[in-house]
Amino acid sequence: MAKKNSKSTKKLTGIGAFLTLVLSLAALCLGLFLTNVNQTTWAANNAVGTNEIMGAILGFGFSKTVPSGSDVPEWATFPGVKISTADGNMVYTAPSHAGTMIVFILMAAALILTILALLFKKSKFGALLLVVAGLCLVTSGIMAFFPMQMCGFESKLTSSFKTGVEYTLGIGSILGGCFGCVGGVLGTGVGAVALLK
Repeated sequence: MAKKNSKSTKKLTGIGAFLTLVLSLAALCLGLFLTNVNQTTWAANNAVGTNEIMGAILGFGFSKTVPSGSDVPEWATFPGVKISTADGNMVYTAPSHAGTMIVFILMAAALILTILALLFKKSKFGALLLVVAGLCLVTSGIMAFFPMQMCGFESKLTSSFKTGVEYTLGIGSILGGCFGCVGGVLGTGVGAVALLK
């Protein structure tokens, strides 16, 4: 009977860890490489410009040098971006935001812990690693829905005629958060069941 329970724990942990691994990898990639925040500029109820910023730039910062007179990077209009000149070129430097960086660090931690859970799937230790990975992933998934608050982007619109700047959640934050939460709940649930078997 003990042998049968051990086999089912191994199988359950293995399947749960694999699915959690796929979902955490998807959450990390979607959050890093898709738009996290959209910036829309309004003038008299008309949208006159839309810019986007990726999660990787928000979390870890980025610097881009472009020749004077060339196109400005889309993310250069976001608050906190510093503009300077060097050798006749324009240098745009986006700051890193600790809150967004933590989201990606938690997602990466969940990914690593899930890989370890797959390696130790024969033991209760693997199930425990899967629970911890799931909790990291749920936390990062929830945090992924709040990039504007973590970065201090605040919409400023006049009430009479829609004029000003508005920030909205990007597709990367939405999908990354959803995949993170689903993967986290799955990992935590499967790990907990395997621990209690």
